[in-house]
Amino acid sequence: MKKLLVSFLFIVLIFSGCSKNNKQMQKNSAAGESQIAEENMEDSPLKNTIKDVDEIHRDVKVNYTNIDVKEDLSNITNLQAYYDEIAIPDKVKEHIIKDGFYVDNSYGSEEPFQTYEYNEYLSMSNFVTTDSMVHLYHVFYDNTLRKIEEDKFLPMLKNFNSKMLEYAIKDYTEAKDDTVKEAAKKNLILFETGELIIGDNLIKSDNNLRVDEEIFNLASDEYKNIRSEKSLVSNISGEDFDYSQFKVRGHYTKSENLKKYFQLNMLYSQNKFYIKDENQLNYGNIIGSLLATKNILKDEELSKIYLDVVGTLDFLVEESEKASPVKMAIYYKKYFDKTSDINKLNDKKVLEKIGEDLDKDKLEIAGFKGNYFAIIPQKAPIDNKWAQKLVDVGGNGPSQKPIYKGIEIMALIGNQTAQKLVEEDEDIKKWDKYPKIFQNLRDEVENLPENFYNKNLYRGYFSLMKEFSNTYGNKSPKFMQNENWNKKNLSSALGLWAALKHDTILYSEVVSAEMGGGYDVEICNFVEPNIKLYERLDYLLNFTKENLTDRNLLDDEQLKAFDNFIDLNKFLIECSVSELENSTLSKEANDRLTSIGGEMENIFISFVDPNAKAFWELEDSSQRDMAVVADIMQVPANTWGLKEGDFQEVGLGYSNDMYVVYALNGKLYMGRGPVLTYYEFQSENRLNDDEFRVKLRNNELEQEAFTNSYSFNIYNDLGY
Repeated sequence: MKKLLVSFLFIVLIFSGCSKNNKQMQKNSAAGESQIAEENMEDSPLKNTIKDVDEIHRDVKVNYTNIDVKEDLSNITNLQAYYDEIAIPDKVKEHIIKDGFYVDNSYGSEEPFQTYEYNEYLSMSNFVTTDSMVHLYHVFYDNTLRKIEEDKFLPMLKNFNSKMLEYAIKDYTEAKDDTVKEAAKKNLILFETGELIIGDNLIKSDNNLRVDEEIFNLASDEYKNIRSEKSLVSNISGEDFDYSQFKVRGHYTKSENLKKYFQLNMLYSQNKFYIKDENQLNYGNIIGSLLATKNILKDEELSKIYLDVVGTLDFLVEESEKASPVKMAIYYKKYFDKTSDINKLNDKKVLEKIGEDLDKDKLEIAGFKGNYFAIIPQKAPIDNKWAQKLVDVGGNGPSQKPIYKGIEIMALIGNQTAQKLVEEDEDIKKWDKYPKIFQNLRDEVENLPENFYNKNLYRGYFSLMKEFSNTYGNKSPKFMQNENWNKKNLSSALGLWAALKHDTILYSEVVSAEMGGGYDVEICNFVEPNIKLYERLDYLLNFTKENLTDRNLLDDEQLKAFDNFIDLNKFLIECSVSELENSTLSKEANDRLTSIGGEMENIFISFVDPNAKAFWELEDSSQRDMAVVADIMQVPANTWGLKEGDFQEVGLGYSNDMYVVYALNGKLYMGRGPVLTYYEFQSENRLNDDEFRVKLRNNELEQEAFTNSYSFNIYNDLGY
């Protein structure tokens, strides 16, 4: 399957001078995406493709044999490795006998692979969880994105901003028409503010010596507003502006360059030039967008930078639904000559045609606010599109559904446990329109085309989350055949979702409403047999490797890490097949599973910092800490009693240990493995990762209530 990135296609259409017939756009409401006809694209020098890869599917003849656990647990072969001289709490016995597993939330590990390393040291069997593998994928995704941003994109955007500033100065100088002059002024202030962010000071650099004093002072004030992180009036748009959005969050706190990259992108995305003001066309904003677009189109280097950055982000994250230079290039080419007098841009009839056309765009995120232009508008992730429909945007009083919850997103992608929790949620029930809205959206998601989740890596995450619901019915291991296991899987999927929201916090347009001595025990390891999830992970890893390699964005160390990760994942598939077919794992396979913690640690380090030789050698301690958080929307006035203005936060916490009983080689064993944890709460301020970690260490937050049926603090039951 071959698909062209929409962003690149727009620009290709401009440069190749394709006819109107080649610019047809087809809407797919279920997928929420646009497709552009691909005729005559093959010879374009700017053609950019997403390369598909093969998917693997293993046929498994499930023949797993369960063994009942005795009431005194005496037939668990290696139980003494876990409980030797300590009495086993009744709650533990109850869960082992009834469910075949339990989770101990009395403490958390900084990284999941540490549990396996502790197991090896204490002669405990490993239960290799899907959680540990999908978390490793999150580590790969987050750190690949971080390295591309810091090493590739920031230098490119520095050059981009500098050149755009030069063109903006020229436009401002040449503008005679008052409306064009004012539009050019806004662009000039924006890119001058970008120079101040890049320089991290209020001193004129070689790049902005030509900026006059008035513009420099306005840009300086704007930079001060950004540093204040308060709600103030923008010096660019003249509108009220929430500068708390510039608070550096996500992985962007890890270096000064990443902080600059974060704020520069926020500058480009949060300065929104709305096409309409109170239902009246804003001619100046349309002109300003055409000016910026003209400057990108006329400069080959700027065009390439823009394509490289935006196109790669479209692959890593998602496309935008709002107007950008990509979209405005169509209108500029159609109505204005590239070398024309910029004062001729103020053609009311043409501007009205453009405005009317832009006003017809189907906007799924905060669409009630109208369309706008931004230099690099934020992306429109699929879950944000869904979530926008799940909140009551108000308008006629306080919102009856002010926020959305993680369980709603999981229910939409088919998680039945989440569906039940949504139906039982007392807050959600307060909105009488919700059942119909949710069902309509659920039907849309169910009918998405088969390849929908193959378009980019962000959607690929959701294909992983969907696979957490897999079972083999009554042929599955006992621990997989109960409601508590389903709840555990839901919590794991939510943890992965929170990590995704953290990794893409900069780009997502938010939803809006208004070894040592031990016991001589047999070590017999087991892999959580979710083959479809591992197969999906194999696809995503190869899909990513192929496309990032094609863009020359991976170095040799990263390629090696990819290969090691892919090999480990294929190994877990083979182990899972053997388990389900009731075959015996080879000694070599069991030995590899015993030391899997070290193998995962090496993959982890190669993604985070290849120069480090061990986990504890990572210079930045935050790189060793898995807990991350993201704000996903702001709370509006509402009928739920939530504080207006607070931020809805979702977080991935520290991993807890899960103890699982499984049958292997005709015996029962207990294994231990890590599971992800999920937090959802409101905060007065936007939180960064460090602030979230403090709250976790101070026990200020609780996991979702539905986890209480299988997860508990074992030390409380031991009387410690």
